[in-house]
Amino acid sequence: ARNMKTMGPLSLPTLILVSCMILVVRVSCQCPPSKGVAFKDSFSYNNTKLWDPQFSVGTEGAPANPYELMPDHCHYNVSMDGYRGLSMSLNDDPCHATPQACHNHTYAGCHLRTSSCYLYGTFEVLFKASYGSDDVPTMACFALYTDVPAHNEIDICFNKNTSILHAAYFNSLNNDKEILNAIPLEFSASADYHHFSVTWTENKLVWTVDDKVVHTEDGSKGRIPWLPQQIVLILRPLTTTYMGSATTDVVYVSYTPLQE
Repeated sequence: ARNMKTMGPLSLPTLILVSCMILVVRVSCQCPPSKGVAFKDSFSYNNTKLWDPQFSVGTEGAPANPYELMPDHCHYNVSMDGYRGLSMSLNDDPCHATPQACHNHTYAGCHLRTSSCYLYGTFEVLFKASYGSDDVPTMACFALYTDVPAHNEIDICFNKNTSILHAAYFNSLNNDKEILNAIPLEFSASADYHHFSVTWTENKLVWTVDDKVVHTEDGSKGRIPWLPQQIVLILRPLTTTYMGSATTDVVYVSYTPLQE
């Protein structure tokens, strides 16, 4: 898979999923060198202080699979299978009827990226990965990303096969080589809600699924990311040809700083 820097006209944030994060970050910020403040967002409303509204509009995915970001494809406080939260839609509305509204792209969708940057701690998401029309090639990700002053990235992603978790990381000191681990799960992440997390320390990354450790990296394959990063949520198409709609439902996202 490709990293986020190669996916857009601008070089995060937001977690992504044929590797993981094929995010495109059109606007990067200089992240403050702080560990950030703990939060848990259940998406009862559009929290524009937490999530950067500038990242929810514009064109993403260029040059490979460009698509349009539209705020009305991010649905808040939605009732979903006993939960409430964020429903992220990917479809051809209004692209099919009004191509110019989507800059002649076939898909429109929802992305979220935090306004602040976070360093070291546990990052969690409870969500149902991309589901919808059969045979729709998509990528759903929960990721961390920055490219200022260097590219760092940590991914929790799913592509069409939602029984395979893509746990990955990048950094510019590894020549932007993706350290990718494809982890088979005993379930499809698109069939029900599951808890995913990554705990990031200076020397280690630990991924969990439903509170069970599924993978650990100790930096032996390449330096563990070291820069503060923004949190990203992405649902994106992996084709420019419209093949149907898809949805990702997110119950909550949280961050707990590493304890001194």
